[in-house]
Amino acid sequence: MLKRLYPHVTGNTRNFLLHLMLWVLLLSIPFMDMVTRGGEFDIWLLLRLIVALGLFYFNYFILVPKFLVARKLNQYLLVIVPLVFGLSYLTAVYGEFHPPRRFLQSPNPAPPDFAMRYIPSLVTFTLHALASTMSRLYIEWSDTSKKQLETATEKRAAELMFLKAQLNPHFFFNSLNTIYSLSIKKASEGPEAIISLSNLMRYVLYETDKDIVRLEDDLQYLTDYIELSKLRLTANNKVNFSVNGDAGNMLIPPLLFISFVENAFKHGAAPVDDTGIDISFGITPKQIEFRVANTIHKERTAGKYSGVGLENTLSRINLYFPNRNFFSAFERDGRYIVNLIISL
Repeated sequence: MLKRLYPHVTGNTRNFLLHLMLWVLLLSIPFMDMVTRGGEFDIWLLLRLIVALGLFYFNYFILVPKFLVARKLNQYLLVIVPLVFGLSYLTAVYGEFHPPRRFLQSPNPAPPDFAMRYIPSLVTFTLHALASTMSRLYIEWSDTSKKQLETATEKRAAELMFLKAQLNPHFFFNSLNTIYSLSIKKASEGPEAIISLSNLMRYVLYETDKDIVRLEDDLQYLTDYIELSKLRLTANNKVNFSVNGDAGNMLIPPLLFISFVENAFKHGAAPVDDTGIDISFGITPKQIEFRVANTIHKERTAGKYSGVGLENTLSRINLYFPNRNFFSAFERDGRYIVNLIISL
């Protein structure tokens, strides 16, 4: 409620104000009780609330952090249980020696027996101990969750920055060399290559800082990347790229598939051998199925998918789509095949 009324107030200040309002309300009970009893002030009731306040914050600031947060449950119980019973006993004893005036002025001046004073104190202190324990544990859980979320966000950002740094220099250097060669030959592909490279640079510079992007934009990035990469291949290298389904307004993390495509060109293309690279997307409203298959040519070993870039990509996939993705990579009939299925 305070957060909605006073959005400019910080979390710590809000907590302080909430605690202050609560204790002002509780400590006003003896005064309201005094009005209903015709002006008699019950000092025992006020004392019990003050002791309960002290117990609340002693447990909140010292016992719970020192024992419960540190997973020392037995030690915590050895302290809090005797403390609650002991305070209940002491306040009950105080009430026995300082009974309210109304009992002394009544025809039967005997105040309530010890149990009638002890049980309310025990209930009051137990409830305050439980309330302070639950409040502090909630704060600890909330802080831990916030830190985990911040850590995961920072990790995703670091992995994306690494992926961008890994992709940019090597690929752009090769692309510029290719475009330079095309310009010398005055080949018709030169202007289109420049546009594709410009699109790639614009996407990396301005779109990948976002947490999520449109799938359609990421597919266009892959299209430009593939078209540029094909310019460096020979007639022996065949590349097929297809997208089946409508990307629509689907959103995904940026650069989610580029490492797989990059590795397919790295391991699946050779200047002499006949090689093939097949890249396909199957898109439905609830699922993205991505498949890459490349020939394993003779000069290189199995061409297995490895490296920090791919590890980061898989880590990002698991962070963004926990328990909603399936990844497999295997060799079959001289080809290396990668399948990735993401449930949206």
